[in-house]
Amino acid sequence: MTDRELMQQALEAMLAFPDDISDEMFEAIRALKERLAQPEQEPVAWRPIESAPKTGRKVILFYKNRLNVGRTVIARCLTDEQATEIDADDVGLEGGWYECIDNWGDFTDVVIHEGEPSHWMPLPAPPIEALRQALETEREWVGLADDEAFKILDNVLGFNTSFGLETNFVRAFARAIEAKLREKNT
Repeated sequence: MTDRELMQQALEAMLAFPDDISDEMFEAIRALKERLAQPEQEPVAWRPIESAPKTGRKVILFYKNRLNVGRTVIARCLTDEQATEIDADDVGLEGGWYECIDNWGDFTDVVIHEGEPSHWMPLPAPPIEALRQALETEREWVGLADDEAFKILDNVLGFNTSFGLETNFVRAFARAIEAKLREKNT
């Protein structure tokens, strides 16, 4: 019997006698229900790379680099179509394994080209309490800089607006959108 099945069985046994539930029993029932509501963890063990998902799902990946040094990274395998979608600079990205670097801003996927991945394992579920705290933490509003506003307009309109639009207009337009977003999200 799995741990999950044992927890479910214990919960059912506790709920079989609703009139005899003490405060401690109530707390145990609450904890069991909370734990059973969490997604079931996959077993944590290295698996051969041939069994890795090729869907863009992030996993823990192991490979040896050109110096024969083992590297463990968060990565995902992209199809040619998925690689084209993330190719913002139009450099001709192709399908394959990409290391996920979530703190670089524009460059969050870097192709793994110095070794062949040999093993992978699923990412563990994030800690529930940390997620709860992250959702409860209020973030400070950060507005657009003028150059960001111009870049967005350039992308939307398809041409360089900095030659044809007054800076004060772009700034006022960006601030008006920011004010409406702030109003809708607070």
